[in-house]
Amino acid sequence: MSPALIVRKLRSELAGPFELTLAIGDCATITGPSGSGKSLSLRMIADLDPSEGEVWLRDRERASMPAPAWRRLVTYVPAESG
Repeated sequence: MSPALIVRKLRSELAGPFELTLAIGDCATITGPSGSGKSLSLRMIADLDPSEGEVWLRDRERASMPAPAWRRLVTYVPAESG
């Protein structure tokens, strides 16, 4: 089965690099101490924070579309909303 989500060399000035590959139906848990970059990595995948690297959702690359279009496909839900 081909991957549904691919994250390669995703990083910012504050965290990374992160690597992740998930197939359709896969579930992943991201754990670590406070401040280790868990939320930041998810925000970077959703293109909410500046980052470098590649993120693919099925056959669509994040860099190939405007951020608002990508955000309609990839949703970030914080554990505690502000």
